[in-house]
Amino acid sequence: MTTEPTPTATPTARVKKTSTAAASAAKKTTSKAATAAKKTTAKATTTAKATTAKATTTAKATTAKAAEAAKETSGRFGLPAVTLPEVKMPEVKMPEVKMPKFEMPKFEMPKFEMPKVTMPEVKRPEVKMPEVKMPDVSAMTTQARERVNGTVKSVRGNVSHAVDLIREAVGV
Repeated sequence: MTTEPTPTATPTARVKKTSTAAASAAKKTTSKAATAAKKTTAKATTTAKATTAKATTTAKATTAKAAEAAKETSGRFGLPAVTLPEVKMPEVKMPEVKMPKFEMPKFEMPKFEMPKVTMPEVKRPEVKMPEVKMPDVSAMTTQARERVNGTVKSVRGNVSHAVDLIREAVGV
């Protein structure tokens, strides 16, 4: 490694240069680490695949054994189980049908202009509605209050008169 001479006023301004040998050594170390990582990853992948395959076959075998044991004991409602022969359907391969390519012929529609149609002007008839006068609501409420008050006064008078008559009759 070589260093550049630095001025005495700024001792932190040194710049270090890496040699070619150190750079090539670093590249070799990096490539060795990468290949080792690839090998480790490949081993882990194959191990995981093998473990998964073993677990799958074991699970299938266990499930098949349990199904057989269930079939042998009894069927539904306690009746003996009947095993049916397996029916295998033959494989049918459909022949490939190649359709010829068909292109629609190109044609151009003739250009034409739509005729201009003018509609005659129609005058709408005028309809006159008679004027409707709304009743005065405030006057109606005033009249209703007056009627209610008058009725209440007459009922009070009648009730008090009836009570007086009853008291005189009883002698109270």
